[in-house]
Amino acid sequence: EVGATPQSFDLYAALLSLLVRIYNSALLQSGTTEGLLLDPFGPLSVGKFGRPLRSREDIADRLSRAARESESKGGGEDPTGGLPEGLPANEVERDELGMLKAEASVNDIRRRTQMWLSTPCGALDKVWGAYCQFEKNLNKQLASRLIAECEPVYQAAGAITREVQGLYSKVDMLRPSVPITADNAANQKSLRESWEAIIAFEKDNPMQLAEASLVQRVMTTLQSAVMCGCAYHPDIWLTFLHFLNKHQMRDKAIECLRRGIELFLPHDELLRLVLADSLEEQGDLEGALQAYEGLMQSVLVLHDEDPSAA
Repeated sequence: EVGATPQSFDLYAALLSLLVRIYNSALLQSGTTEGLLLDPFGPLSVGKFGRPLRSREDIADRLSRAARESESKGGGEDPTGGLPEGLPANEVERDELGMLKAEASVNDIRRRTQMWLSTPCGALDKVWGAYCQFEKNLNKQLASRLIAECEPVYQAAGAITREVQGLYSKVDMLRPSVPITADNAANQKSLRESWEAIIAFEKDNPMQLAEASLVQRVMTTLQSAVMCGCAYHPDIWLTFLHFLNKHQMRDKAIECLRRGIELFLPHDELLRLVLADSLEEQGDLEGALQAYEGLMQSVLVLHDEDPSAA
């Protein structure tokens, strides 16, 4: 699934635009312009994800012109199936369209849009307007019920978005992780505390998400913390470990901690000790022995580099 951070707008916009294009292409292959879906975001995607979808009227006109041109050339079968040049469906083989149509059903588009509306991220008001118009274009009677059911979720996400954006304003999502030194210790401490506040907020589950969605959001947040400044903070890796253990992902927790040690903190004695203890609890005695040996080697290396640390 996409979209578990406040920066998810562009990802969702690209995904929904693609699904609508595929759905329209499947309908056009069958020779109909009825039920075609309009681009849910119009010019929002221009310049980032290509051109917006054509209007229903434009597509119908292009189909009509293509048919007339085919007849004027002798009525031979159009190898493109009558689709105007430039439509995405022209780039897809006929035998693939059946599968793509099933994957891009109206229900799938609706499900993913509703998922988007339950995700605290920027520009939710634009998403809500596009969703309401989408439902009304499909079925005005059904739209009233579906919109009413989804509106509380959208309202809750909107309120939480403002709080989330305040928390994220204190971190730089493009900041790489760097080792902690005496010169940057104060800034690193502030950065870690900012990420810890975001992680704690997500773990409190303000959206009242189901466990699977909650785990996805918190894991994404933890991964973002590691990638954006906190990879050299042992506390973040311990938080990652404890969260995964709490949700019965013990193998994944151990693998996560092992990667943190190997890639960023090879001389952190506490993390190595926790790794050895976790492996022993899992019954992996050989792995635990290797972890303890790695801990001893790390201590010896540190002693060789700084005898006063012994």
